Amino acid sequence: MLLRNLLWMVQHYPEWDGFFLERSRSLMSVLWGDNNTYDRMKIEWLRHADGVNPTPIVLFNAANFFAVHEPELAEKLFLRVITAEPDEHLYPFRLGQLYGDALDHTRAREQDQVERLAVKVESILNGSPDQWVVAGIRESLRYSY
Repeated sequence: MLLRNLLWMVQHYPEWDGFFLERSRSLMSVLWGDNNTYDRMKIEWLRHADGVNPTPIVLFNAANFFAVHEPELAEKLFLRVITAEPDEHLYPFRLGQLYGDALDHTRAREQDQVERLAVKVESILNGSPDQWVVAGIRESLRYSY
């Protein structure tokens, strides 16, 4: 029942701020073990993200959905939302959490994506990274799950 309701919310209210829950990172984490529901939700999130002028919150919600299993796609969506709203600190902070998860090698459907992202993060950290991205990385590593 919960998964059916979540799918309906994604289809009809992708801008709902309840998809992202601090600490648990994403309400979508309940989908980890259900491939069929994950695939159906993925189709809906991509439809919204690739639609005409998606709002920043829709891009953010979509990025959070993909953060667990498809971190490279999540990174692209986070970068899009950061470009759309560069003054919002939550977006680079959450990108940093994604990077921290990659450094911690959090389990994902696509483990090779996590490993590629971890290499990229190490390169970013050796440069001059955004302070909010670094804060997100620290937070992620502090609360590894």
